[in-house]
Amino acid sequence: MPHEIERRKDSRDVDIIKTLVDIVYELDSERRITYLNHRSEEILDYNTHDIVGRKWSAFIENTKELHDYLDVVEEAKIEKSTHPITKVIPFRCKNGTTIMIELLEKIEYTETNNVKRYIGIARQITAKQTEIQQEKEIVENKIMMALDNAERRLRMIAQGLA
Repeated sequence: MPHEIERRKDSRDVDIIKTLVDIVYELDSERRITYLNHRSEEILDYNTHDIVGRKWSAFIENTKELHDYLDVVEEAKIEKSTHPITKVIPFRCKNGTTIMIELLEKIEYTETNNVKRYIGIARQITAKQTEIQQEKEIVENKIMMALDNAERRLRMIAQGLA
């Protein structure tokens, strides 16, 4: 009877994972990919067999976001944190394009407090969200330029009064 209950639970878990629109993944303690659900093929354009066993970071663009992400993971490991890590990172798809994905990742530990595995969900951020972020950066840059110009004008006025 207990084995039957466990089989039903496993079957339900698989059914739930199949209905998700997000990528579900698992990494080993060395951050090699050990599992990806079917959505990874649709979103990332990789065949699951091509990507399993490879390091997760091999598919993340080598940017500040990657380094920030890895720093957060290392900090969580040092603190033995069980809180999920959330980060937006640029992910390189098989076809050469880069998409932004939001990760929600959790570290699981062994009884001796070593990293056992990483489990997570990755969601593609839409083009609209990326566009909004880019527009926000443009506005922030314009504000910074305006502030710089205003500061220069104030210095010129102050020099003229002296």
